[in-house]
Amino acid sequence: MSEVRMGPIRLNPLAISGVKVAPHLQKPERPALIRTLLIIDDNFLMSKILARTINQAFGITVTYISDSVGTIEEQALEQVKYGSFDMIFMDGNLTKGTSGEKITARLRTELKYAGYIVGISDDDGRKMAMLANGADFSILEHNEPKTGLSIARLRTVFIRH
Repeated sequence: MSEVRMGPIRLNPLAISGVKVAPHLQKPERPALIRTLLIIDDNFLMSKILARTINQAFGITVTYISDSVGTIEEQALEQVKYGSFDMIFMDGNLTKGTSGEKITARLRTELKYAGYIVGISDDDGRKMAMLANGADFSILEHNEPKTGLSIARLRTVFIRH
């Protein structure tokens, strides 16, 4: 069975095959297959629901963080520094002294993170800021709530190979 983990991930034998990113979103310098994903969000419950949905639908090993230990920014940087993630879902509407665009910029410049960063925001300004700071694409449209990340929406990002 695939795993949903909070904290460091463990390699999951069933997630070895991975899923591909949809052709219109692929970038040659990014991973060819997505096997591991990190969710950076300050809404613990939303992260847990999204992690379980992605894990069950696509077999991807998912790790998510919460603001229970340290700041979201500190945890995000630590997870990426010591983990191995093919893709990151970055909340664009982070609160508590940080932002999705700030963490995205730090991941790209300080840690040289080479995987996909997917912006999750329904705010056009925040989406543009995340894209300008290194996000690869955004999957929410204007006025679409984060709960709109349904299986159908996620299938526009992931395809089985």
